[in-house]
Amino acid sequence: MLDKLAAEKAIPQHVSSTDEIIERCIQALVDEGTKILAEGIALRAVDIDIVYVDGYGFPAWRGGPMWFGGRR
Repeated sequence: MLDKLAAEKAIPQHVSSTDEIIERCIQALVDEGTKILAEGIALRAVDIDIVYVDGYGFPAWRGGPMWFGGRR
């Protein structure tokens, strides 16, 4: 139904890869972490990563959202 409607209205479709979805989700965490640093709520980016990994269960093998964002 959505494909038909998009075709009728000539709306281009984009298929997102798994990696793209992951990057977009993590980018939202990085953006919020940047705001937290700017507001002085956290002292260092690594403090935010520790909270995410140890507190929220963010995958440790990714290093935390701030570390992940700094690599890009």
